[in-house]
Amino acid sequence: MQMIEVCMATAPVNGGFITMEELCKRVMHSRGRTRREEITNEDILKAAKSIEILGPGFSVIKMPKENTYLIKTTPKEISVDHLSVLQIGDEHGFVSNEMLADRLNWANYRTKTVINEMLAEGTVWIDSQCENESPTYWFPSFFAYKRNS
Repeated sequence: MQMIEVCMATAPVNGGFITMEELCKRVMHSRGRTRREEITNEDILKAAKSIEILGPGFSVIKMPKENTYLIKTTPKEISVDHLSVLQIGDEHGFVSNEMLADRLNWANYRTKTVINEMLAEGTVWIDSQCENESPTYWFPSFFAYKRNS
């Protein structure tokens, strides 16, 4: 139950994706000082997988790095294109249209379509501060994870 509460509370900020490590930390924090029994990533993974049977609102996504998982807490099914972008974003914390076109051998319209969908869902945030460069798209779900790795 605490896992679901944390996921729902963070969804407006992270677009409905949270790393297993971040979820574990937030659940531990939500328990306060009175219940300090250790919660492991395996506990979170087991609980998340048991919730998957409730429907497409919760699912576990295995990322390419060993023992790295994302918990998806949005009712929308994730497409293969979205998963590909998430996997590249997991490496750097961000993507760009050029990066996706180069790494995935996609046409420009395909990268823009996927990025625009992810922007609308809140999965990525746009950074267009550099005048001479194209925008980058950051994954709020990877912020704490990247900061601590």
